Amino acid sequence: MQELIRLAVVTALFALTGILSGCQKTQQYHFTMSGHHMLNNGQPFFWLGDTAWLLVKRSPEDVQHYMTNRSSKGFTVVQMMTVRIHHHAPTDLLGQPMNNYAGESPFTSLDPVTLNEAYWRHVDFIIETAREHGLTMALATMWGQDAKSMFPHPLKNNCEYGKLLGERYQYRDNVIWLVTGEYEKINENWQADKQVISDEQRGLLRAVAQGLEEGHRGKHLMTIHPVGTSSDDFHNDAWLDFNMHQTWGHQSANVTRVRSDYQLTPVKPVLNGEPGYENRSEQPTSSAWKCRYEGYWSVFSGAFGYTYGADHVWQCGGEWHNALEYEGASDMQHLRYLLESRPMLKLIPDQSMLLSDAGELHKEPSHRAILRSEDGKCALVYSTKGLPFNIDLSKLSGTKTNVYWYSPRDGLMYDAEFRQIQSPFVTLSVKGAHTFTPPTSGENQDWVLVLDDVAAGFPAPGARI
Repeated sequence: MQELIRLAVVTALFALTGILSGCQKTQQYHFTMSGHHMLNNGQPFFWLGDTAWLLVKRSPEDVQHYMTNRSSKGFTVVQMMTVRIHHHAPTDLLGQPMNNYAGESPFTSLDPVTLNEAYWRHVDFIIETAREHGLTMALATMWGQDAKSMFPHPLKNNCEYGKLLGERYQYRDNVIWLVTGEYEKINENWQADKQVISDEQRGLLRAVAQGLEEGHRGKHLMTIHPVGTSSDDFHNDAWLDFNMHQTWGHQSANVTRVRSDYQLTPVKPVLNGEPGYENRSEQPTSSAWKCRYEGYWSVFSGAFGYTYGADHVWQCGGEWHNALEYEGASDMQHLRYLLESRPMLKLIPDQSMLLSDAGELHKEPSHRAILRSEDGKCALVYSTKGLPFNIDLSKLSGTKTNVYWYSPRDGLMYDAEFRQIQSPFVTLSVKGAHTFTPPTSGENQDWVLVLDDVAAGFPAPGARI
């Protein structure tokens, strides 16, 4: 009885919130794309995502706890499934939509598609709670393999379903759509066929996108979540606002694909939307260090953001509460704040600054990656293992260059002797080739060299502006 009363209160409060938010004259969020970047109200937006795919399984109290935790750690986006089909469950549940935490199913009818209001009120609550914590929801309508089988008449019903969701959330300004998750799995032989899908399968996926667009009427950005990269099948689709990558499960952090998509025309922003998961109980797994270097490699290769993942958190079950405190979840905010402390819209990948070997991306990760502002006023050099490198300072503007070592592990500045500092540890007047040696080296000893034109007057690296 107490649970029913509490749910009634939550529902009533949310309904009132929805009415008020629908009447707003201005929106807190207004996402657009510009070149290689995402903008919010015209300002650069850094996507620091977290995978909480099955968050609908958690109660309102758990949702509040989760959003508070992720907001405090600097996340900006939460990736969630709206509907998940049972594929590994007792026989009587196989192929059935997964219920939410209260045992409510997402549908009362599959043809015509009819939403179960009780289930979707909980999704409403999740979206609004995220908004209250300054978080945006990237919502996947279903998993790719279900686009051919979730409904009796997939082509028609997929479009109906997409339109219902687009209409329902068109005035929720903190929503971005993932048309489906792992779309290539619509082909049962996706591994053997190297993620190839047919024209008919693409049509079933596009039906979801078409419905969403008809429903939200252009109010929301859209992409599709892949096993590899969305550019393989949908780069030229008008509804695809940015390309998404997955590097989870791949032998290495495949940033070569990120670089390739960065060069495509028409130009669309690129995002690594699912990397390795921290502390996974089986292989492949990721340490906090691997989570960091996948993130820095991705962003320094041209991605406009990065999605972190933790085992147990994405399933939202078992040890999920403790998993919120994994080391990598706290580390990733330092990447966001470093980028935000420099002119993000002017930063471009520039490996040509590197005069020494770039290092290894695969078996023994030691890669060095470089971002430089187009006007030469700053450069950032990431060294995965803290190994030295030689770079060309003539690519920087001005006559004097401030130099810092920035730690991806704590977001603090250090000098070459590993002493914490509050200002540049050296100001150089030289140009041309110069070798830099990070304060420490080895596994888990990644560093970013920050080079600033003194005349630019930039704040300290990682300053929260």
